[in-house]
Amino acid sequence: MVSVKFSVSTKLAIASGISLLLVVGMLANEQINNRAIESAYAEALREQEVVKLTGAGTAAIRNGLIALGSLRAGRSREQVESALANLQTAAKDGRERMEAARQLSLDSANQARMDEAASLFDQFAAAAAPFATARQETLEAESLQNSLGVRWGGAWENLESTLVLSNTGNRAEVDSSLREGARQFMDARNAYWRFMSTEEPQALQHMKQLLLSGMGALRSISDPDLANDVKALTRILEQSGATMEKGAKAVKAASDLWKAKMVPLSGQIDAVVQQITAAGEEAAQASVQAAGASMNRSEQIGYAVGAVAFVIL
Repeated sequence: MVSVKFSVSTKLAIASGISLLLVVGMLANEQINNRAIESAYAEALREQEVVKLTGAGTAAIRNGLIALGSLRAGRSREQVESALANLQTAAKDGRERMEAARQLSLDSANQARMDEAASLFDQFAAAAAPFATARQETLEAESLQNSLGVRWGGAWENLESTLVLSNTGNRAEVDSSLREGARQFMDARNAYWRFMSTEEPQALQHMKQLLLSGMGALRSISDPDLANDVKALTRILEQSGATMEKGAKAVKAASDLWKAKMVPLSGQIDAVVQQITAAGEEAAQASVQAAGASMNRSEQIGYAVGAVAFVIL
C-alpha cells in the first residue's frame, strides 16, 4: 500500500478549502431556512388574520339574529324597518368579512367555505325583506281590525237608537237577528286573534264560518227603518272579514319564511363560519410549528458544520 504524504502547507490549504465550503454551505442553509421560517410565520400571520375576520363574521351573524328577533317582535312599521336595516347591515358586514378572509387564506377548502358563507349572508339579507313585508302587513291588518271594532261599536249604538224610534212590527225577530249577527262577529274576531297567536288552521276555518253566519243574520233583516244602520254594520263586517283574510295570509307568509328561510339560513351561516374559524386556527398553528421545526433544523445543521470544521482544523 502506497502512503501519500502531504506537506503541512498542503494540508492547511486543503483544510482551508474544506472549511470554506462548509462555511458557504452553512450560510446557504441558513438563508434557505430563514426564508422558510419567514414564509411559515407570514402564513401563520395570514391565518391569524383569517381567524380574526371570521370572528367578526361570527359577531355579524349574532347581530343579524338579534335584528331578526327585533324584526319578528316589532309592533310598528318604524320598528320593523329599523330592525330590517340592522339585519341587512349585519349581513353586509358578514359578507365583507368573508370576502376579506378569502383574499388572505391559502386553504382552497376554506376558501370554498368562505364563498359559501358570503352567499348565505346574501340569502339571509334577501329573505329578510319579504319577511319584513309580511310583518308590516300583519301589523297593518291588526291596526285596521282594531279600528273596525271601534266602528262596529259606534254603528251598533246608532242602530239601537234607530230601533227605539222605529215602528218595527217584528221587533223580537229583528232583535234576535241583530244579536246573532253581533255575536257571530265577536266570535269571529276572537277566532282571528287566536289564529294570529297560534296559527291553528281550525281557528282560521272557524273564523270564516262565523263571518258567513254573521253576514247571513244581518242580511235577514228587511225592515226599511233599519236599512241604513244594518247596511253600515254589514259593510263593517265585510271589511273586517277582508282584513282578517289579509292578516291571516300575512301571518302565514311570515311563518313560512321564518321556518323555511330565516332560521335555517342563520344556522347554516353559523356552522360554516365556525368551520372556517377552526380551519384557520389549525392552519395558523401548523405554520407556527413548521417555522419552529425549520429553526431547529437550522440550529442542528449549524452545530454539525461547526463540529466538522473543528475536527478538520
